[in-house]
Amino acid sequence: MSKFGTKDTKVSEGKKYLQPGINTVVIDEIDGEAPSGKSPYLDLKFKSKDDGDGNVRLYMSDAAMPKSLEKLKHMASVIIGNDSIDAIEADTIQDYSKKLTVALKNKPFRMKFTGKQTVGNNEQIYTNISIGLPIFAEKLEVNPTKLKYDENNSYDLEKIETATNKDIEKFTDNNTSNDDDIF
Repeated sequence: MSKFGTKDTKVSEGKKYLQPGINTVVIDEIDGEAPSGKSPYLDLKFKSKDDGDGNVRLYMSDAAMPKSLEKLKHMASVIIGNDSIDAIEADTIQDYSKKLTVALKNKPFRMKFTGKQTVGNNEQIYTNISIGLPIFAEKLEVNPTKLKYDENNSYDLEKIETATNKDIEKFTDNNTSNDDDIF
């Protein structure tokens, strides 16, 4: 007969996601997609031993491609060098992403992620990561780091403005009505 109980059961903390700031990461995979009628993109999947996982999408439309390639080149040159990244070419975004994954996968480096807060359907605030320019990646050997992150700088973290108690009082004072006017 089996015994039932939770004595040796551990409760997981849930999946951890990368947050804005400076993190030591590796690229786990790069997927290239060209959806019909939409902008092609590279989806970069990052992993961090301590800080979780995260994805950043680089769009490859004619308008977005120059900045996306600039970001890709900066990051990849830190990981494998300019000559190596410049040697990677392909005819399709899918083939390009496969070649990039082979070249960049599982090589640790330091990266600054910026962030933007959004409100989910459940009214909870979420923070999406992204990467900006000019300098957002460096080798782990750089000591001390030259990367800077300031959560109070709107370039580093675009926060959602929340109403303060003063704002709420001001709104309710200006919008009071007589309860008899409801019907």
